[in-house]
Amino acid sequence: MGEVERAVVEKDEVTIQYLERMRKSGFLFHGTGNPDRIEIFEPRKASDPETEWNADTAVYASSEPVWSSIFALYKGKSSWSTSVTTDENGRIKSITARIPEKYRDQLLEEKGLVYVLPKDSFERQNGKSAQYKSKTAVKPISSVEVCLQDYYDMGGKIEWTSEVK
Repeated sequence: MGEVERAVVEKDEVTIQYLERMRKSGFLFHGTGNPDRIEIFEPRKASDPETEWNADTAVYASSEPVWSSIFALYKGKSSWSTSVTTDENGRIKSITARIPEKYRDQLLEEKGLVYVLPKDSFERQNGKSAQYKSKTAVKPISSVEVCLQDYYDMGGKIEWTSEVK
């Protein structure tokens, strides 16, 4: 298997336009702060197993790149949460990350990767959620670097907190 390609971003297309084009084409997204190129995503335990859905050993992904981008940027730190509202089709209407104020300066400088994944081996939570999982290994199609401005430009919001509520 060949190396995962960096995204083929068309001339004059910015990161968020590429991600939106991939979303409309039916791909899924996985955000990571790992700077090493990931060739294959292997199933593993979720870092946030708060629900039965997240308790599996699986590859987790979202149909919404905005959600994956905040995971790519925040890089698995503890003491944070996201609040997501979706429409009847699972499309995110709003997303707010609640992040401790002490990480603000660091997050402003942070970069992460959002991987574009094929949907074929994934199952959708509740048949209508923006969250998906695959119990088999998944080879990404491409990856793009994201920054905090990309998250904001896709409609994401941050509530800076003294601690997670």
